[in-house]
Amino acid sequence: MIGVRSSSSLSVIAKRVRMKSLFVSRFSPDVTSADIEGSLKDQLKLTSLTCTRLNTKFNSYASFHISVVEDDFHLVNNIGVWPSGCLIAPYFGRLTPEQIYSPPTLSSRPSSPGAEVSALGVAPSDQLGANAISEEPPEDGATSLS
Repeated sequence: MIGVRSSSSLSVIAKRVRMKSLFVSRFSPDVTSADIEGSLKDQLKLTSLTCTRLNTKFNSYASFHISVVEDDFHLVNNIGVWPSGCLIAPYFGRLTPEQIYSPPTLSSRPSSPGAEVSALGVAPSDQLGANAISEEPPEDGATSLS
């Protein structure tokens, strides 16, 4: 139970705000976190809302982590809020950086296959290996046949 009488002589600390999370999936890959947030804000009066897109095993669908104040959780954990065919489940545990989706960038791909260059500016096939030829003459005075 929680007291309700106001008192000027006794100070009370505020209750810590607790968050609860929901996992939602089976969205089209072109749906964004902003789309989900916009839809929820249009339908519901939420105190706080955070929507994060998650990495998925396949690129054919999108999944999201929805975080709301514990008192508002019943509002988002409601099948009437979500589109038909959408998967909804409570999300347990912490959201880790590895789970958060980051869109691929063009600069992260090599320009052409085999065009990778090491930190030394040498292609992997040109680094020391069995086919490396030395341009220095042998030390014992013998001549090389190459």
